[in-house]
Amino acid sequence: MENTIHTLRQRFAAVKEAGRCGHLPETVAVFEGTDIFSVEQTNTDRNNPAVFSAEIMRSLCRSIRGSLQNSRSPICIHKGDTSASVKVNEYIVGFFDDLLKMLEHAGSVPDADACQNLLHDAETTIECLMVEDRVCQS
Repeated sequence: MENTIHTLRQRFAAVKEAGRCGHLPETVAVFEGTDIFSVEQTNTDRNNPAVFSAEIMRSLCRSIRGSLQNSRSPICIHKGDTSASVKVNEYIVGFFDDLLKMLEHAGSVPDADACQNLLHDAETTIECLMVEDRVCQS
């Protein structure tokens, strides 16, 4: 497990070093793609930390993708780098780092309920970041 987490950290560091996590649409594309989670495309063992983290990040990015396409959203891709999109981007990058730390510390993948709670908390935080931006702009 430690080796898998180390590999994910290395891949993520390489992506960040290449400047591919500086803008929300790019970060979402990174987590939806195979840059970090290459082997996990064919592996379905949910107890594998790479498969687990890929599922969490892809689910989170799917929910963000809708807001990126919504013209009324403060993180709409057509609005460029708004303060909300910068905050959400920073949150996602930090969330992935924290997810890897959690997996490393726990030594195992959380159960399905804990996984749903983790995803719900992340989605709620992102929604709060977007609402906060709307309130500040009014």
